[in-house]
Amino acid sequence: MKSMNYINKLQSQFEAAFKSQDPELFDIVFDFEGKKLYADKLILSINSSTFKSMLSDRWISKNNSIKIETYKFDDFKELLSFIYSGKCKITNENIFTILDMSEFYQIEDLKELCEEYLSKILELNLTNIFQIIEISKF
Repeated sequence: MKSMNYINKLQSQFEAAFKSQDPELFDIVFDFEGKKLYADKLILSINSSTFKSMLSDRWISKNNSIKIETYKFDDFKELLSFIYSGKCKITNENIFTILDMSEFYQIEDLKELCEEYLSKILELNLTNIFQIIEISKF
């Protein structure tokens, strides 16, 4: 059982390192019009074949940051947070962006989390609709 403790400890350390955003710990920087997010090429590459291709030497040089114009800083930070911690703050406001990123970057576990979230919302909305119909009958 010690190995599970070690795995949990590693996950916590990766999460803490990502949250620190200490540039000395990372070898990749994503740039959002001046706002920066630091990450590690190895961690991103083993979690996403899209990142693996994107971060290969033929696409970027070591001194350049990667400009992200398609997604907002906060949404992309949630994507990276999921990669480092397995946690993601999904809201009604960001669900479709997070789902889109999970598909684009081929992060299947995050995609499944988004689909579960959407299922729950749909289920709640259907329940509310049926309750309204029942109430309106009286």
